[in-house]
Amino acid sequence: MKPIAQTFLVSQPNTGIDGIFLTKINVYFKSVSSLYGITLEIRTVDNGFPTANRLTGGISRSGPDAAIASDSATSATTFTFISPPFLQSNVQYAMVLIPDGGNDEYQVWTGKLGDSDINTQAPIYTNNQLGNLFISSNDLVWTPVITESMKYDMYIANFTSAYAAIYFKPVSTEFIKVNNVVGSFYNTEKIWISNNSITSANTTANSTTVYVPNTSLTTFAANCWIYVSTLDRSIINFRQVNTAVVTGTTFTVTSPITFTNASCMVGRISGNGALNSVLSTQSQYYSLDDLELIITSPNANTTLNFSASANQFIFGTQSSASANIASVANKQYNSITPQINFIRPAQTAIDVSFSGYSNVGAQDASYMTTLPGLPNEFVDKERLLLSRSNALADGTIGSNNTLIVKAQLSTSNNLTAPFIDQLGTSVTITYNQATAQTQLTGYHLNITNTTGKFQIGETVTQGAVSGIIDGANNSYIRINSANSTFALNTSIVGIVSAASANVTTVKYFDETLENGYYAASRYISKNVVLADKQDAEDLNCYLTAYRPVGTQFNVYGKFLNGSDTDGFSPKDWSVMTEFDESTALYSSSINRDDTVELQFGLPISIVVDSSGATTSTNTTIRVADSSFYTVNSYIYIANTTTHFNVRKVSAIVNNSTLTVTSNTTFTTANATIGNIPGLQSASGAFLYTNNNGILRYTTATDGVYDSYKTFAIKIVPVTNNSVLVPIMKNMRCLALQI
Repeated sequence: MKPIAQTFLVSQPNTGIDGIFLTKINVYFKSVSSLYGITLEIRTVDNGFPTANRLTGGISRSGPDAAIASDSATSATTFTFISPPFLQSNVQYAMVLIPDGGNDEYQVWTGKLGDSDINTQAPIYTNNQLGNLFISSNDLVWTPVITESMKYDMYIANFTSAYAAIYFKPVSTEFIKVNNVVGSFYNTEKIWISNNSITSANTTANSTTVYVPNTSLTTFAANCWIYVSTLDRSIINFRQVNTAVVTGTTFTVTSPITFTNASCMVGRISGNGALNSVLSTQSQYYSLDDLELIITSPNANTTLNFSASANQFIFGTQSSASANIASVANKQYNSITPQINFIRPAQTAIDVSFSGYSNVGAQDASYMTTLPGLPNEFVDKERLLLSRSNALADGTIGSNNTLIVKAQLSTSNNLTAPFIDQLGTSVTITYNQATAQTQLTGYHLNITNTTGKFQIGETVTQGAVSGIIDGANNSYIRINSANSTFALNTSIVGIVSAASANVTTVKYFDETLENGYYAASRYISKNVVLADKQDAEDLNCYLTAYRPVGTQFNVYGKFLNGSDTDGFSPKDWSVMTEFDESTALYSSSINRDDTVELQFGLPISIVVDSSGATTSTNTTIRVADSSFYTVNSYIYIANTTTHFNVRKVSAIVNNSTLTVTSNTTFTTANATIGNIPGLQSASGAFLYTNNNGILRYTTATDGVYDSYKTFAIKIVPVTNNSVLVPIMKNMRCLALQI
């Protein structure tokens, strides 16, 4: 039998449903094959003819042992659809029968106009449905047989109106952060981890004997798996211990060692190789964490897992790559986007919700409603997708239940129901790379002679100087919240880890410079050049933004006077301050459409002393009352209109004396001195009160410029909570002339 097709029309009573689900079809054969099966497909129809487009789920096959022949057309062969295809109302489809190999042993019963029914002998004078029979020699071109119709029975689903729920959980995964990597791991290779090790073993190439101080140190049992490695891990052998240990300091392995080394490492493989998960992928981040290995479907259990593997080795059994395990991490996330491939006919519903594991260590007590296909951002707390081993170690939750998406299906008509295709279903979790205000400024330290491992978040000290470690490895430390500048060629110590190192270089970073915090988000405008003779003397910046409590926008401007030959790029960014910091200008934490209007401008100088004294030979400044000044703030020192310096206060000496970071360029006993609140750079711009509030900035060589021809804006959002992040909707700037 060549391919044969029968078109049909889905016609339902006027119940308002979009279609039905086809569960099975009975086809009546006159003859069948004892060797070959036959396939039934549901296809679309174009202009009345069958096409090659098969419906999702619309295929069913009958083997030769299940096909039934009937001389009286009373016994049927049933084709059942495992995933019932959805057929739309008032749309024509075709069922196509294709025998294996095009064999001609299958014959199907049809009714022909003008003939008689084989059982009742009643004349056949009309087709019993809206459709035609088609035959084809190649499954490409179809010829209608308008006088015949195939005999078949079609069954549709009859659903219950009760709710049904489908639960989606992520594949069990381990997120292993490693450092000190040697070699390159292969994706899909088997990985092992160490148990403990001896670092004074002795091996000889082509020998099966291994010498150790004491075999009991690592319990080298017969048939257990071990690793034998050079101290730098450039060569690694994986071997099984022989059936017996020879002596207390010697044992043999089943195959020869490939290298000679008088001081190498030997250690057990954890779980004797039972913890042999497969490496799925690996991620290299632009941070101080060197590498993250991602392992899917690990065979970890409650007694053998990765949760206590920190500081052990991890090995690639094919690549022989290795690394130190830093931690078994969890994935933080602040929003979830369920991508669900579904059909939702009229009179049906799919309600999607999820349950997560919060960063305070508890599973959500109830499911929270989400919208499929859209990011659902949290407003309450951050959540974690736990590594399988961490979930097992928790003991209060299942091994892969830290993220569950629930799809609840319902219908009000038993002829139809919603449908989910699991192959097209996934979940995307998103983490806000949120920067805290304290991370924007600090110090980069290059270090040598490192002992131990510095920990992120611990305090590091250098005499009276201290700060918080924001990132570290054996040669580099990033520090914020420092109380002063770190010194060169001086040791630093971690308070918690007791790690130590020598500082070789110190570099300050700040958003006013070009070396800000590497992970901060920034909006930087194009350079705006004002029209000829339209040089501006002030700048106001307006933001329409979502700004909940605990978040902020840091706004910076960069300015260049038309006569300044230094160029625009080398200029520092100048901090702009908010005009009104009222609590009314904060958004709701649960409504991201609650925007506020924020206005930022340049800091304004304040005259403090009109009879100060300075000398160009030292950094001492005489003032009437030093209580008006603070350490690390910026002041200006002026001598009428001939000299003007901006300096940073380094110390308050006594009631009438303070020191600044560098000498002034002039000597006078009658200096005007003022504070510049909010200024963060000696070259930053501000509004000079003594010159009608016109913008002024100084250069590194103490050049003085008033007004600007070119400007740009930089905006840096910050937050103390990754769940709540500020969102800028739009920004407008007005360059003003006074």
